[in-house]
Amino acid sequence: MKRWLGLLLAVACSAAGAVNYSFPSYKPAGCWNGGGGTYYCSSLTLAYGDTISISGSRPATINISGNLSTNNAVINAAGNTSDLNLVVSGTLTLGYQASIKANVTAGSVNDAGGGAVLINGNLTATAGDISLAYKSSVTGSITGSGVVTTGQSGSVGGGINGGTSINVSDSCTVSGNINTTGTVSVGQSAVVTGNVSAGSGAVSLGYQSQVNGNISTTGAITLAQASQVGGLVNGGAGNVDVGYAATVAGNLSTSSGTINIQQAATLSACVQSTNGAAITLGYQANVAKICCGGSSCGTTCVANNSSYPMPALCSGSAPTLAGFSISGTGSASTCQPQTLTLSAKDASGNTLTGYTGTVLLTTSSGRGTWAAGSGPAPSGTLTPGGANSGTATYTFSALDAGIVKLTLAHSLAQSLTVNVVDTSVPASSSTSAAINFSNNAFVWAEDLNNNIAGSNIVVAGRNHDLQVSLIKKDPSTGSCGVATDFSGTRNLKLWRTDNGGPWTAPSVSIGANSYGVPGARPTSNNLSLAFSAGFASMNLVTSDVGKYTLNLDDDSLTYASGTISGGLGDLTVRPFTLAFTALTLAGTANPAGSAATDGVFGAAGAAFSATVSAYRWSASADSSNTGVPSASATLAQVSAAGLAPGFNATVSLSPASGSQTPSGGVLGTLSNGNVGGFSGGSATATSLAYSEVGSFLLNTTGVVSSYLGTAGLSLNAVAFNAAGSQQTRVGRFVPGGFALSAANLTQRSDMACSPAASFTYLDENFLAAFTLTAQTTTGTTTQNYTGGFAKLGLTTPANLKLAGISGTTMFKPGGRVTPIASTGSWSNGVAAVTLQAKVARASAPDGPFDTAQFGIAPLDSDNVGMLSLNLDTDSPPNGVDATLLGTIPLRHGRLRLQNAIGAAARALYLPIAAQYWNGSAFTTNTLDNCTRISAANINFGNLRKSLAPGDAAMSGSALTLSSGTGRLALAAPAAGHVGSLDLSLALDSATPPGDQSCLSGSWTPIVAATQGAHLTALRAAWCGSSYTNDPGARATWGLYRGADGVLFQRENY
Repeated sequence: MKRWLGLLLAVACSAAGAVNYSFPSYKPAGCWNGGGGTYYCSSLTLAYGDTISISGSRPATINISGNLSTNNAVINAAGNTSDLNLVVSGTLTLGYQASIKANVTAGSVNDAGGGAVLINGNLTATAGDISLAYKSSVTGSITGSGVVTTGQSGSVGGGINGGTSINVSDSCTVSGNINTTGTVSVGQSAVVTGNVSAGSGAVSLGYQSQVNGNISTTGAITLAQASQVGGLVNGGAGNVDVGYAATVAGNLSTSSGTINIQQAATLSACVQSTNGAAITLGYQANVAKICCGGSSCGTTCVANNSSYPMPALCSGSAPTLAGFSISGTGSASTCQPQTLTLSAKDASGNTLTGYTGTVLLTTSSGRGTWAAGSGPAPSGTLTPGGANSGTATYTFSALDAGIVKLTLAHSLAQSLTVNVVDTSVPASSSTSAAINFSNNAFVWAEDLNNNIAGSNIVVAGRNHDLQVSLIKKDPSTGSCGVATDFSGTRNLKLWRTDNGGPWTAPSVSIGANSYGVPGARPTSNNLSLAFSAGFASMNLVTSDVGKYTLNLDDDSLTYASGTISGGLGDLTVRPFTLAFTALTLAGTANPAGSAATDGVFGAAGAAFSATVSAYRWSASADSSNTGVPSASATLAQVSAAGLAPGFNATVSLSPASGSQTPSGGVLGTLSNGNVGGFSGGSATATSLAYSEVGSFLLNTTGVVSSYLGTAGLSLNAVAFNAAGSQQTRVGRFVPGGFALSAANLTQRSDMACSPAASFTYLDENFLAAFTLTAQTTTGTTTQNYTGGFAKLGLTTPANLKLAGISGTTMFKPGGRVTPIASTGSWSNGVAAVTLQAKVARASAPDGPFDTAQFGIAPLDSDNVGMLSLNLDTDSPPNGVDATLLGTIPLRHGRLRLQNAIGAAARALYLPIAAQYWNGSAFTTNTLDNCTRISAANINFGNLRKSLAPGDAAMSGSALTLSSGTGRLALAAPAAGHVGSLDLSLALDSATPPGDQSCLSGSWTPIVAATQGAHLTALRAAWCGSSYTNDPGARATWGLYRGADGVLFQRENY
């Protein structure tokens, strides 16, 4: 009770000691007011539970001359980040669960309190390191001068800049770019959503880490196993190493650095060494294109060990900038900015998604003001020129993917053009079509309720609300506004300008009336539109995808002296959704199994198919009317409105990051996942292949990027199972089979022969040691075949299905083959296995089987067997059924012990021989240099004359045969002792051994064997027809000594 009371008092005292500071009214000791919301403090240590709030003018700045230690203090919790700047000249030491809502600048930052810190703002270190601990997060950007280390499992809401090196800890997320001139290390399972630029520093990505943008450095680049790069890898003199099953979506290039691409890595674009440094493709490395050289490509620097054909050449060097497309031209209003879309293009008209150059923007009028557009906002840097100069520069970011939206405001009614040029590539100079700024102009608005994500985005098959207003500028005051006196029904001309078409013609509906939208300006009015106080509404009706500008003219001259025009565009009409259906492998529909006990889809590496379809909008599948399928929508609902037949883009099928089962396993790669060649809005991929055991989730986000060249427009998908319900899980995959390697056979394995035996007796154990590897159908190791996903038990010897054959004699499980024991366990798809077995004797001697071959044919519980069979164990032959281990020469053997007679008081030697059946008789087995008999294996009995038990002894402790023969030495009897005794060799394996000699039942050994010789395979039919008898013999000393006076005696017959 006292202990708990003391603890409660301690907690109460701690809470009571917490102070709620408020600037300027109640400041910590050593702090003073500098005026204007600026405060100064000497070194400050906050206590447990302290808080700081700002009650005075904002934004406020607290300057600490020295160090700040926060403990778990909460600073500016009720305010906004912009309310406070916290400046520490020394070290900022953060305590566990400290929370600061401010932009923080310190000499150095040390999160030594254990982590879980939250800094809601930017964090800068001016002199030292920044070290964040577990689950510590910064919502803004980090700028360092020394080493920057993020918190494990933490997050950074912006980018990380500067520093001598940057370490993104395991499982941390950085939602911006990383820029430094030092090294960059991205830890295991960490994610960087932007680009990584390291100057000349080395860049390394850990296991299953991700960089969604580009990597750029002249130093070394290392991509660890299963890491992913969503953009380009731009190297230089440093070497590039792409690890096992790593993926790079964009081009990978170096100047003089070597490129090493390891097993099962996937590079979906061009791999190029501009100076011809070595490029090595590892086993089953999947590379789309290859290039040795800069202006022209070859393959002389490529060592292709992939088992695939040499990749196609990149088209010369990497695609280069040829010019820019500029869309959004046509009619414009002097009362509001005109949105223009700039796209960097190569000579073939393809968008350069990796373009990061700087362009100069000018207008032919020499007037206008440039600004950033929206939907999406640019990721690069816009630098406007002088006021109303019509000039600006824009530096593309890799996140722009080569496309950017900017706005141009022009207050004078003029027709002008825009020029865009990358000054480092003068030939890229591109001029737009005319932009006609008018004081009286139709201005369009679309999707007034913001139901559809993005701007100027239409969903095929869904009515898209449009509004047209007449905006006019007062010629006297220059003020702009809606022409409220523009009312009544107006007969107008409506048409579209296709971008990348031709596209299926849409229509507009006004009430019950429908008007087609032709692909060129009509010669006569084709639209009756009712305006009210300057506004009119209609719906765009689409039946297919497309991209176009809508144009509207009033050339009646009834309201203005000139034609009133206005355009909306480009409008991009996207499909309602893409659907992944009909996932089938060898006739089996995807069971979507994730657990080790779930249904099997098929073999890893085997081709499976999936159909990708682009559908029009279906009201029943979109309960929120947002142009996105509901989470519960079925395939029947999604497909109800039919296909969008004009869809034809490349759709990328890939596994979602971290979605693999087993959860601690490796995320495999999905080969041949780029699906194109659409017809009628649908395409079927027939050669998809997953490289691992287990399952994965299909990524359904951003499967098409920059659809129809529209900035920021990525298309998502929905995956369905065979029943028509949403399901992204694909699996369960099993190995394609097992591969056997490093087989090593030990003959007579129980005997520990030295030198090694070259044969094995029938009924004697042998040992096979080998490696089994679970592999895909194409021979790549499936590392996830482990734990519960490994279905071949290796400690049950019968599972290995050992069998053999010699000539016409078959050795089968359940027949003459007996598996004894086995060991082995699976780790990352590989197992070191030992198998002990024996082949039984026949009832009568047979053999020898000196060329007997043995193999295995295991099947796991998923019916996965050996990848390659090369041994037929049947007679007559009927096809291979096992994988060869090797040759095990087998012989039917026996151990023969013969009688001996000798002089009294001398050692006696009994001949002993190992014999085998040579097909017609037993003969000495000269290959036997291992059979061993010890003193503990001998029974003695039937002592006659004056022999005593003490005379029954072996001379020496053991005998090992040489070339199949030997002499069993018995010690000389004691002085004066003569006579005979019988002996047998206990070949049993038991302790104490049983007596299986011919003397058994007729004697009781005086000196009994204490151990068996473990040589039951050498028993013979010494007294009967069964080969079950231990060998025996008689030893005799001095029984016929003769008379003392006889010098020589011989018997003649």
